[in-house]
Amino acid sequence: GLTPQTLNRFSECTWVHNHKNLNILGPTGIGKTWLACAFATKACLNGYKTKFFRSSELIEFLNQAVDNAIENKSINHLCKFDLIVVDDFGLGNIPSNIENLLLDLIDTFSAKGSFLITSQFSYELWHEKFHNPTIADAILDRIIYNSYTFEISGDSMRKVSFSAETATL
Repeated sequence: GLTPQTLNRFSECTWVHNHKNLNILGPTGIGKTWLACAFATKACLNGYKTKFFRSSELIEFLNQAVDNAIENKSINHLCKFDLIVVDDFGLGNIPSNIENLLLDLIDTFSAKGSFLITSQFSYELWHEKFHNPTIADAILDRIIYNSYTFEISGDSMRKVSFSAETATL
């Protein structure tokens, strides 16, 4: 599990400084987004430029880049950040028209920045989110093997909160 020592160590943002990724995996409502936001806030406080995307927002950003033929400009814009957070990766499939651009982004950005990705899905299921298995292999190789992984479990925080409110009514 996540110990206070582990959380303190990662809040120092050495992983961002070293261009490592952090992936937080677990079921809905467990606190993945909250934890990602806490790490991103700490990165900002430590002077790292940080960009937060819901996965659907990143997909839309990349779709617009392809539609407007501004792929390089979009990648260069994102490469100005030190940390890119992608929340809820895998809720939908990656559209085939942006898979190459996503690979270019990850390939370019990984040399100078870090990703923090939250997902409800285990790594084994990430591959299914792509249409082209070769691109999927390349993307996942760059993300997963340069990452620290937190796998968290437990009850949904919403369920716990709802149960406590119901008990007091």
